[in-house]
Amino acid sequence: MNRILIIVCLLFSLIVTAEAGGLYSCIDQDGKAIVTTTPQDGMRDCVLKDSQENFTDRETYEKSKVSQRSAEREAREENYRKRRQKEECVSECSDAQQSCFKTCDEDYKKNYSGRNFCRRGCADTYNSCKSNRCN
Repeated sequence: MNRILIIVCLLFSLIVTAEAGGLYSCIDQDGKAIVTTTPQDGMRDCVLKDSQENFTDRETYEKSKVSQRSAEREAREENYRKRRQKEECVSECSDAQQSCFKTCDEDYKKNYSGRNFCRRGCADTYNSCKSNRCN
């Protein structure tokens, strides 16, 4: 009975080991390093890692850590640059909308008509500016 139990355990461990997938080291959308068995959309720099990876050479280990940190830093900088660019674009659209509102108010003082229609046009212009230029 013990032999059968041992054989079953060995077979089970072989099956589990055979089905174990590789590990991927990736950079996610936020610039964070992630180790996963299945890379997702939006992840980049995915590298298949050997799960038994050993760093016998300390220098090799340090170089891999430095390159990983460098990739993470570059991803964070790229995300910051994109976010800053979008903020500047939205600010420009907002400035244009405020200028449009001011023009509507000045026209209203002269003609006393069409102010709400004009202001709705400014809001539409702002929204189209944001969706067309800032994405």
